[in-house]
Amino acid sequence: MNKNDIIEGLNKLSDKDFIEIIRNSEQRIKIIGKKEKLAAVEEKFEKKGVQCPDCDSFQCIKNGTKDYKQRYRCKSCNITFHAFKKHYLYWSHLSHDQWDLLIQLTILGISAHNISQAINTTLRTAWFNRQNSWNHHN
Repeated sequence: MNKNDIIEGLNKLSDKDFIEIIRNSEQRIKIIGKKEKLAAVEEKFEKKGVQCPDCDSFQCIKNGTKDYKQRYRCKSCNITFHAFKKHYLYWSHLSHDQWDLLIQLTILGISAHNISQAINTTLRTAWFNRQNSWNHHN
């Protein structure tokens, strides 16, 4: 089956079936996007070496995965961690999409009030995360 056959088959579907396929495809695209981001992080750490967030040692090895996140174990202090342990995104309740939008709007100088509406969160959360993103990106 080639691309043209697939397009022809999609054109024959009812609107309801077509929408269902698109929604499933969007979910798969998000999963693929997450895997690509994680692969990029993994590649970065393989080139640079993984540094322990507690003792700063580079004597770290892979230690399985949890929630699509590569886990590491430090041979020096024996703690386990993942790449984002000390990253502000690790502690955040915002999704990656919300963070992406928050950072873009912050760079454009948009107010915390408008950001809170755009990312569907409270003004306080938007303000604190806006400050946090600004501090980490400057």
